[in-house]
Amino acid sequence: MDLDSDGLINFFFVNDEIKKTSIILSKLALLAFVLGNILYEYIPKSKYISNLKSLPKFNLGKLEYLTGFLLILYISMSGDMILGEYTPVNTLPGRAHVHRLFQVFFTTNLIFRLQKASYFGKLPFRTKVILVAYILLSLFIGDRGPLIVIGFIFLLFYMRENNLSILKSCFFGLICALLLSFIGSVRQLRYDDPSYANRISRVFTDLSKPSNGIAEGGLYELAKSGRCLPAAIDYKKFHDTPFLHFQKMYLLSTIPFLSGFYLNLADLDPQIYSSSSSLISYHLQGGNVLYGNGTSVIADLYLDFGFYGAIFIMGYFGFFIKKTENQFYEKKNLNFYGLFFIIFFSVAIYIPRSAMLMQLEKIIFIFIFISFLSLFKEQPRNKHNY
Repeated sequence: MDLDSDGLINFFFVNDEIKKTSIILSKLALLAFVLGNILYEYIPKSKYISNLKSLPKFNLGKLEYLTGFLLILYISMSGDMILGEYTPVNTLPGRAHVHRLFQVFFTTNLIFRLQKASYFGKLPFRTKVILVAYILLSLFIGDRGPLIVIGFIFLLFYMRENNLSILKSCFFGLICALLLSFIGSVRQLRYDDPSYANRISRVFTDLSKPSNGIAEGGLYELAKSGRCLPAAIDYKKFHDTPFLHFQKMYLLSTIPFLSGFYLNLADLDPQIYSSSSSLISYHLQGGNVLYGNGTSVIADLYLDFGFYGAIFIMGYFGFFIKKTENQFYEKKNLNFYGLFFIIFFSVAIYIPRSAMLMQLEKIIFIFIFISFLSLFKEQPRNKHNY
């Protein structure tokens, strides 16, 4: 293994056999996903799916007030984040839980508002205020995640009402890629200059300089993520992992503290077995893990299901995604499958470098939250009710 000047692991060496296995598995898994997606169109459709009930009705006005309150609470608990710090250390206890709850409330509100108004101009004033405030906060601290999710949700509802040409798609993709890369470059300079304006100016200056031909920054990090699958294959050659362990961890994480309890009960080190990302980081860096190497959807599946199991699961995933996509486009009112598709579409850019079931927690929380809110909906129905 090679180390860079800071002592961080730069590359993970693998032999030709593992490289060959990684390439073959990646290609077959992608092919299985595409075939599964196509296959859905040629099988008889279940009446149960066609008659699936819409999600419960609830009061969006109350939800917006709760969402706004949680955003203010999250900012007040985040210490130096208000000064532009992406990873503040002087935060109050419970900040992470408040942020998670805010994301559930915010995503729920945005989805159901766009069900009634498919573009920004038609959104109510309160929704616009919360949306703009969250976008500005994300831009200020350099957090690209919320911008990607918000952008893809808007894009999805736009595509349901309008035809999006290939030219428009390419233009949209190019603009988004440049914007996200720019935000990431500004964030990387946060320790060099506290002034946000100076950091922006410096990024523009650096862009005007000639390239040395070496991929740097976010592009370099993206390229290095290709080590995850070879690392997973190499690990499985010498070690066994508990059956379906990481998929169980994602399911257990939907209930607070249950995943930690399970690890303690099974006597498994949380620094290694809390996720496939933790295991891969441990394998690449040894016992002294300095940073997260991440994971990939194929590596995550390979660790739990092996070579052929990963291919089969990707095929079924393609089949299932097509089912949820059809439900979103065909049904005027959202059902659970439509909600599933929106959440997965909003993080589609993340999934190849993530795990398939990591979004399950968010989907389940939103569904439970909607069901709970529906118990308190006002009668008669007014304009704020979904």
